[in-house]
Amino acid sequence: MPPIPLVTIVNTHRSLRCVDTATFYHDILQSKLFGSVIEDADDYADLFDAEVKRVLDIHAPLRTGRRRCGQHDSRSLSDEARQAKQLRPRLEGRYRRSGL
Repeated sequence: MPPIPLVTIVNTHRSLRCVDTATFYHDILQSKLFGSVIEDADDYADLFDAEVKRVLDIHAPLRTGRRRCGQHDSRSLSDEARQAKQLRPRLEGRYRRSGL
């Protein structure tokens, strides 16, 4: 039997806890959002997205992480089996505390 190939999960995130809010606020105020006059709402929404991403990339750049998915993956289980697996530790803890 051939070995099961490892499955990796890729996620991207920003560490927003490290952002200095005062400098972030200052950079947003200095951006093109407040200096330009745009009358079309779609163009302003595009500008808003671009400027917020630009400032976020400065203060909290995107980080990409990879992790291996374990062999005890429950994605192939039925909904009932998945719910039973989630319920079991809770019931075991209740039994340990109360003895019932």
